[in-house]
Amino acid sequence: MNFLYPTFLFSLGLIAIPIIIHFFHFRRYKTVYFSSLQFLFNVAKETRSRNRLKHLLVLLARILTIICLVFAFSQPFIPAKNQIAKEKAETIAIYIDNSFSMNADGTNGNLLEEAKNKALEIISTYPTSTNFALITNDLEPKHQHSLNSDQLTDYISAVRSSPRTIKLSDIMLRTKEISKTNNEYNPVRICLVSDFQKHYIDLENVTSDSTLSVMLFPSVSLPAKNLSIDSCWFEYPEHNINQQEKLQVKIVNHSAESYQNIPVKLYVNDSVKTMSSFSIEANTSQNITLAYSNINKGTIRGKIELTDYPITYDNTFYFNYDVTDKIKILVINGNNKTNYFNNLFEQDSLFTFAEMSDKNINFQTFSSNQVIILNGLTNISSGLQQELNTFSEKGGSIVFIPQNTNKENYKIFLNSFGINVGLSDSTKSQITTINDKSPFFKNVFQKIEDNPQLPSINKTLILKASGKNRFDELLLSRNGNPLLLSTEQNKGKIYAFAFPFDEKSTNFTVHPLFVPIFYRISTLSKITPEICYVISPDVSVNIQNTGTETEDIIELKNHKTGESFIPSQIKGNSEITLLPGNQLINDGLYDIFFKGNSVTSLSFNYNRKESLADYYSPEEIQKIFEGKGIKTELFIGNNNETISAQLKQNEQGNPLWKYFILLAMLFIAAEIALIKLLKN
Repeated sequence: MNFLYPTFLFSLGLIAIPIIIHFFHFRRYKTVYFSSLQFLFNVAKETRSRNRLKHLLVLLARILTIICLVFAFSQPFIPAKNQIAKEKAETIAIYIDNSFSMNADGTNGNLLEEAKNKALEIISTYPTSTNFALITNDLEPKHQHSLNSDQLTDYISAVRSSPRTIKLSDIMLRTKEISKTNNEYNPVRICLVSDFQKHYIDLENVTSDSTLSVMLFPSVSLPAKNLSIDSCWFEYPEHNINQQEKLQVKIVNHSAESYQNIPVKLYVNDSVKTMSSFSIEANTSQNITLAYSNINKGTIRGKIELTDYPITYDNTFYFNYDVTDKIKILVINGNNKTNYFNNLFEQDSLFTFAEMSDKNINFQTFSSNQVIILNGLTNISSGLQQELNTFSEKGGSIVFIPQNTNKENYKIFLNSFGINVGLSDSTKSQITTINDKSPFFKNVFQKIEDNPQLPSINKTLILKASGKNRFDELLLSRNGNPLLLSTEQNKGKIYAFAFPFDEKSTNFTVHPLFVPIFYRISTLSKITPEICYVISPDVSVNIQNTGTETEDIIELKNHKTGESFIPSQIKGNSEITLLPGNQLINDGLYDIFFKGNSVTSLSFNYNRKESLADYYSPEEIQKIFEGKGIKTELFIGNNNETISAQLKQNEQGNPLWKYFILLAMLFIAAEIALIKLLKN
C-alpha cells in the first residue's frame, strides 16, 4: 500500500489526545453511607472491572477513528499491477485524430468533440507541472514543443476537423522529437485518441522503443449511411473542341442499405451540364457515365455533386482539363520533299502545319510544336539528336521515317530510345496485322473486316525493342516483324516506322490506313496532365515551364472563394513543381496565376480513404502494439467519468480512502454506543 499524500501521516500524533483524556479524566463521586459494605463489596469490584474495560474500548474506538481519518486524508492506494513507472522527465503527448472520419457520431455525439473532452480529462489527471505535447493531423508548428496544462487546454479547444491524415509511425517519431533534450530522448507516454482507421496504421514502420509507452483511447462510431464519389476519369485522354466526352464516375455505398434513383449533377464552368441518377446496392461500388460535348476552348472546370447526409465532405468531386485550339506539327524533310503530310494537315482546322529542310533546321521552333516528323532524313546528326531528346523530355512526340534501309545511318539515334536496328529485309511483304488491342487504336476503327487489303511493303528495317521501356508493336508484317513501334520516352512518345515512305517502297501513304494513324499520333501528342489531385502535405504538381524567370512567382487562387496562397516552387528546364504543403486546406478548383494572369487550373479533392468504415477494434490495436514490444494500456469508456476513473486508477492505483472513511464512521458509531452503555 502506498500513499498519495504521505505527509498527512504526521497527523497520527493526534492519537495522544484521547489517551491523555483517558488518563487524566477524574470523575467526582458522591459519598453514600451504608451500615455495612460487606454485601456490596463483590458488586463494586465487579462493576469497576466492567467500567475499566468499557473505558478502554472507548479509547480504542477514538484512536482507531483518528487513525482512519489520517489515513483517509493521506489517500492510500494499492499500485496497479500494470502501472507504467513515472519518471521525472516524462512527457505526456496527446494525439487527437481530427481527420474527417472523426466527424461521425458516437454514443455521446460527435467523435471529435468526444476526443477533445477525453484529452481534457487526461490533462486533469496529471499535476500542473507535467510536460505535455499535442499532435494533430495538421502538424501545426505551435504544437511542436513542450506545453504546460493551460497552453494545452487552449490548443485543444481550438482543434478543428482537417482533411489531412498522418501515419502512426510519423506520430510516434514526432513525439520522440518533441521530448528530445540535449540530444537525448526522454521517456514519453503517447495518448492516442482516435477511431483507429486501418489506412493510417502503418505497422511495418512502427518499431519497438523502450522510451515509449502508449495509452489507447478508442472512439467508436455508430453505423452511418454514406454515399461517396470516389473518383472519376475519361474514356479518352485527349480533349478536342466539339468532342463527345464520356466521364466515368465511381460511386461507393459505405452503408448496409441500398439506394434507389439518387440524383447526380455535373457542373462545367459553373453551369449544370448534365444530370443523371443511379441505384446502388448495400456495401458495393458502381460506375456511371456522364456524357457531354466540349463546346468551348480553354480551361474546363468540372464538378460532380450528389446529395447525402450526414457525411457530406465526400459528396463533391472536382476535375479540370484544357481544350486546346490547334495541334502544332513540324515536318523535317530529307532530300526528297513529299506532299502527303502537307495534304493531310495544312487544310485541317485542328492542326497548325509547318515544314523545313534538314539542311536548314531552326531548333528554336521545336518547343512550340507538339509533333516533329523526321521524314526521310539520310542521317541524324548529334546536334539534332540532342535537341530531339530535349523535345521528348518536355512531352513532345517524335515520328521517325527512314529514307533508306541502311541501319548504320540510324543506329545511334534509335538506340538512344531503346530500339535496336537489325539487318534490312528486301523481301516484298505486306502489313498483315493491326494491333487493335493496343490503346493506340482504341475507338479508331468501328470494325476491322476479315482479310482486309492492307498496304504492301517492299523493303524494311528490322526493328527490335530493348531496354526497360514498354513498347507497342502497332503494325506487323507477315513474318511477325514490327513495322511500326511506339514507346514512351521521358514524357514524350516515339513512333518508329520500319520502312521508307517513297512510292518504290510502299503504297502506305495513299492507303486509307495512313490518315487515321497520323491523326491518332497527332491527337495523342497533347500533354494530358492529371485531372485532379488528393489533398495531402506531400502532394506535388508538375506544370510546364513556359520560360518563367527564377524570381517569377506562381500563385494559386481558389476559383470559388478567391482565397490565394503562394506554394513552394522548384523550377526545372522543362517543368515547374508546385508544393502546396499545409497551405492547401480546402478542396476545390484552383486557378494558376502568373504575373496577374490566369494560366490554367488545378483540382484538389479530399482523401476518400477517410470514407472507409474500416477500423481496428480496441483489442486488436492493443495486440498490435504489444506485438511490437511497446508498453500499452487500453482505456475504454462511453463517458468522461468512466475515462477519468480509469485514468486515476492507472495513475494512483486502487484508492482506499473511501474505505478508511467508512471505518472511521464505524468506530465513531461504536464509541457512541459504548458511551451510552456506560451511562446505563
